[in-house]
Amino acid sequence: MELLRILKKEKLKIDHWREKESTRDAVWVAIKDFLYSGSTGLPVDSFTDENVNAKTDLVFRHVFWAYSTVPSLVYKDA
Repeated sequence: MELLRILKKEKLKIDHWREKESTRDAVWVAIKDFLYSGSTGLPVDSFTDENVNAKTDLVFRHVFWAYSTVPSLVYKDA
């Protein structure tokens, strides 16, 4: 939920964020940074760089689909 709060506060509130390459890239980087973070990220010993990139892609695709607008039409209470 923390990642979602960060994205909604900083990135997803931009109108038509999915249409702007720089904003899409910023969302992807924010997700990757969150997953790499020592305090919030995936266990370093269990995930390679390729694993983290794959997980970042999965999370990004879900956010791209679910948050075409904020608030999300999919997760009205999230």
